Amino acid sequence: MTDTNRARPLIYTGLGAVVFVALVIAGFGALSFATNTEVIAAGGLGPLPAVIGITAATIAFAATLLSRSLSRPGLGAAALAALLAAAVHLLAVTVAALFTLPGAAAAVASHVVLGGYSVLVFLAGIVAGALTVVGFRSGSGTPQWPWEKHDDDE
Repeated sequence: MTDTNRARPLIYTGLGAVVFVALVIAGFGALSFATNTEVIAAGGLGPLPAVIGITAATIAFAATLLSRSLSRPGLGAAALAALLAAAVHLLAVTVAALFTLPGAAAAVASHVVLGGYSVLVFLAGIVAGALTVVGFRSGSGTPQWPWEKHDDDE
């Protein structure tokens, strides 16, 4: 296995994680704007639970896809990564809210689920995971022009 082939799963997982975070942030902004609500609707929490939630979800997403990258993963791996990312996001936001403002943890968890933010994390995970899996399954060679290919027949 060459160095390029060893680094390939890391590169695709990193790119998939970046796409996942970008989709989650854009989706949260659009949903928050469309519904005229805050992502975390409890006053006094600050941005820490949201940051912890997205960070934990991204780590779960990337770790799931990276662990599946040794075998040729299918779209089931993308669905599993998306499901774990959504569950970890909800858990991390709830626990962070519990430690920051204990009385608001249940309200924060219900708002994240009922407001559609958990579904949005799942959908972002599906899209980013599918793109990552397609990258894993694509050909491993680098593209070459016809004149760059060396024919052994000559």
